[in-house]
Amino acid sequence: MSIIINGKERKVPFPLSEYRTRLANIKEEMKKNGIDMLYISSPESLFYVSGYQARWYRANSGKKWYQFSAGGIALHADYDYFIHYEAPVEKKTIERYSIAENVRIFGDEGRCSLGEQYGGVTAETSFVQLVVSDLQNEGWAGGTVALELASYKPSPLVSSEMKKQFEKTGSVVVNGTEIIKNLRGKKSSLELEYIIKAGKVLDQGIAALRGKIKPGMSELEIQGLVYHEFSKQGGEIPGIAHGIYSQNSFYVHQMPNRDVKLEQGGFFYMDLAGVYNRYHVNASRIFSVGRMNEKSYNHPIVDAYLKSKGSRKIVEDALEPGMRAHDLLTRLKDYYRDLGVLGSELWIGGYEMGIAFPPDWCGPLVYGMHGTEIDYNLRFDPGTVVNFEQGYFIIDTLVFTQDRAFVLSETPWDIIEV
Repeated sequence: MSIIINGKERKVPFPLSEYRTRLANIKEEMKKNGIDMLYISSPESLFYVSGYQARWYRANSGKKWYQFSAGGIALHADYDYFIHYEAPVEKKTIERYSIAENVRIFGDEGRCSLGEQYGGVTAETSFVQLVVSDLQNEGWAGGTVALELASYKPSPLVSSEMKKQFEKTGSVVVNGTEIIKNLRGKKSSLELEYIIKAGKVLDQGIAALRGKIKPGMSELEIQGLVYHEFSKQGGEIPGIAHGIYSQNSFYVHQMPNRDVKLEQGGFFYMDLAGVYNRYHVNASRIFSVGRMNEKSYNHPIVDAYLKSKGSRKIVEDALEPGMRAHDLLTRLKDYYRDLGVLGSELWIGGYEMGIAFPPDWCGPLVYGMHGTEIDYNLRFDPGTVVNFEQGYFIIDTLVFTQDRAFVLSETPWDIIEV
């Protein structure tokens, strides 16, 4: 949508009121945790706070650009504005695709970027040093400073340097990774609208594949079709590459293969995400190339899939806002025990779905039937959206609103003939 800030049009996913509510909630969490300043650097957090998104964040770049991966947003518990620090080349993007008003740019001394010069960074003075010094001059350093230490951006090398520079100002540096992650777990009404739109991208994209997948195609060719058809529905690049595995190369997380060809009557599996305004909806199904032959029907993966597909009714009957994750999993456990398949599952559980950028779409909330994933008190409160992996190669997304809870994808839990 378009909003106007200081007379200039900005293209961001949400109205300004939504961003202001988020900022107020973040500040409240900071105060609860005794944090004076929070410096965020992960793409998901930057997007959540300001709408800013990019296709490159220097997260794994060459040594000359290490320091610039520390670009991010500083928020102080006592101030109603935030400061976005970035490299020169991102300035125009921020001014067009974020709500940031206070943008501070540091670049290589004497270098020109898009007709403008920005200085500060030299062999003796790094981008990180300039950011920390500027925040000290702002009066924001010196207290308890939280960094997203569990984020891949910036790298441990850069985040450790940032920690050291803040400590030189007298700051106590703590981990603040979960502050925004936890707030993101409860979706607003508009966020839920985007989730539902992402679900339509997914379902319509899958439907559009019918008749287009032929024997002899490679997994890479199918990948191209998926991106093409999902893009036609308004879908965006997902946080994790779409999973496409034929029956002869099924190893769960491998990349699509150029050598393995689809066979008439054979099957393949796809783990997909519909994405709308960076909000993700995940689902997986088994597909057949024409009518599935007897050999494919007798494959252990297909057999488990067909036996377990009735679990959709178990899930739908169990779902309600505020329910315990443990109660849902217990019903499934009993159902699979009665089917005689319990113990052969891949994984029964899930995680929070929502804002995501490559290389991941897995949110912070994780639930499951075993080990450290078990949380008997975890509830699916209204506003929660989670992926749900039923254990036997069917994945879907569950949505919990104030009034109802439902399985989002309308694509049947069945083998889909393409």
